[in-house]
Amino acid sequence: MLIGIAAFESGDQTAAMTNLQSVINSNDAGAQDKGRAHFYLGSMAYHASRFDEARTHLHTAQADAPSPEQEWANDMLSWRWQEP
Repeated sequence: MLIGIAAFESGDQTAAMTNLQSVINSNDAGAQDKGRAHFYLGSMAYHASRFDEARTHLHTAQADAPSPEQEWANDMLSWRWQEP
C-alpha cells in the first residue's frame, strides 16, 4: 500500500496504479486498505478525465477508507458531483 501511495505522490502513475490495483485485488488486504487504494485510484482517474471511473472509486473510498482519505473522497464528491 505504502509503495503505491509513494509512487502516487512522486508522480509515477504506472507504479501507483499497479500497486494500488494489487491491493484492491488482494485477499489479504482489509477494507480500509482497499478503501485507501480506491481513493488514490479515483484521484488519478479524475485527473485523467475518467470521471465515471473516478466517481466509482471515490464512492468506495467514502465508505471504506480511513481518515484522511475518507474525508478527501467526501470533499471530491461534494465539489465535483454535489454529493453529500
